Amino acid sequence: MTKLEEEKQKKKELEIDTDYLKEVDKPDGWKYVRSYEEENQRKAMQGRGDRLNKLEPLKNKAKVTYLSWLATFCKEKTSQVELPTGWECEVIPTTGQNIRVYGRSMKTREGVAAIMKSPEGNVYIRAILAAFKPEIDLKNMSTLASQVENTSDSARGILLSDKKDPVTGMKKTKSGVIIPS
Repeated sequence: MTKLEEEKQKKKELEIDTDYLKEVDKPDGWKYVRSYEEENQRKAMQGRGDRLNKLEPLKNKAKVTYLSWLATFCKEKTSQVELPTGWECEVIPTTGQNIRVYGRSMKTREGVAAIMKSPEGNVYIRAILAAFKPEIDLKNMSTLASQVENTSDSARGILLSDKKDPVTGMKKTKSGVIIPS
């Protein structure tokens, strides 16, 4: 872009901003602001890819429906994780109301929780707060599925990043090397 084109573009932006400020100062300026923001949002939506355009209607429906959809997506991801024999994993949407997990009541926020139970009866919970932006939430669900696998590995003592060896109690380095005392 040449300097002349940049200068013309900046002048045009200045005109638009000046007009905006004049309209906002009027007694019914709130109407203008609302229509201006709706127009900008509509233009932004048109610029997104096909994949996100398909997901937007889900986001605009009830939050519970969106959270259920995210939980289903995460459940599909966790089904690809090979959990050890006897481990159970449930993925549920959370709406900010209390939930009861194996006899204990817990507070939640709007998001998705993965509840794992080991054969010994230990319960592990990992949860992610929903951002209500599909591109962020889909990545978060993949992360939650990874956390499910890491939690089961850590509980069994085979996660290399754990600080201590559960069998011997000796310290480990980040790479998993056991340091004798």
